[in-house]
Amino acid sequence: MLVSGHPCVAIQGDLMNDFSDTPLAADELTARFAPLLQQLLAAYASADKETFSQLVSPEWFAKHAGDRFDKGASAFRDAFGQCRKLEFVTSLRRGHDQLLVWKGLFCASEDEWLIHLQVSPSGQVEGFWIV
Repeated sequence: MLVSGHPCVAIQGDLMNDFSDTPLAADELTARFAPLLQQLLAAYASADKETFSQLVSPEWFAKHAGDRFDKGASAFRDAFGQCRKLEFVTSLRRGHDQLLVWKGLFCASEDEWLIHLQVSPSGQVEGFWIV
C-alpha cells in the first residue's frame, strides 16, 4: 500500500540515494510512482478529498487545493475524467526535489496532457500539476 499513516505518501526505499547523480531508470521510476499517480488522479476525479489530501504534502494541499478542492475536482472530472493511460516521459531535478513528467490520456479528452509530479528526496509528493 502506498499510503502510510502519515498524511503524506511514503515511497518504499531510500530516495536520497536515488536522487544522486545517477538517475533512476525509467522503468524503476514508473514502477515506483505510476501507482501513486494513478491513485492521485482517481481521488481527484472522484472528488475524494480525504484520499487526495493523504497523497500530497499538507502544505501543498492547503495552498493549491484546500477550500477549492470540490470545485477543482468537479472541473477536473468534467474536463478530464478518469485517467486511461500514463506514460513516463522524463525526470528532472528541481533543487533537492525531483520532477517526474508523464503523458496522460483521459476519458473525457482526446488530447495527451503532461502531468508533473514533484517528489522530495524523502519520498513525499510535494506537488502535482497537469499542463
